[in-house]
Amino acid sequence: MKSIHYILPCAMALLLTACGTNKESLQARIPRVTPHATEAPGEALDDLLEAEETRAERIAAAVAAAPDVAAAAVVITGETCIVGILPAAPPVPDKLIALKSAVEKAVLAVDTGITHVAVTASDELFARIATMPESAQRGTIPTPAPDEPLDPRTVL
Repeated sequence: MKSIHYILPCAMALLLTACGTNKESLQARIPRVTPHATEAPGEALDDLLEAEETRAERIAAAVAAAPDVAAAAVVITGETCIVGILPAAPPVPDKLIALKSAVEKAVLAVDTGITHVAVTASDELFARIATMPESAQRGTIPTPAPDEPLDPRTVL
């Protein structure tokens, strides 16, 4: 029985040594990924962020062109578009619902990559949405003050 305990590890060591691979054959199996010579490491991310910003600006311009909208601010994340609007006239609940629906349709018509649209007519949220891209570039997140009251028009 003792000889089996001695022979088995020796046989395994012999097999592993005989079947070993050299460094060159291992390196040949590893796929090589080379970055594009024209792009620095952060340029691809910058290009993506610039494309998203361009999409948001295009949508905001289309929404702001509506006669009942004085200004629009847009933030896009993936397939979701968050739109803040400032109505041209003081908001009336029935007209505000129709305006929200028209804004949603305009967003979906301008950018077919958007599947979810959220629209708000809150002045406070409009200001936050408008400053969100700059805040993200600085690495800060706009948050409400703890004592700030909630606006009932925040969610429509």
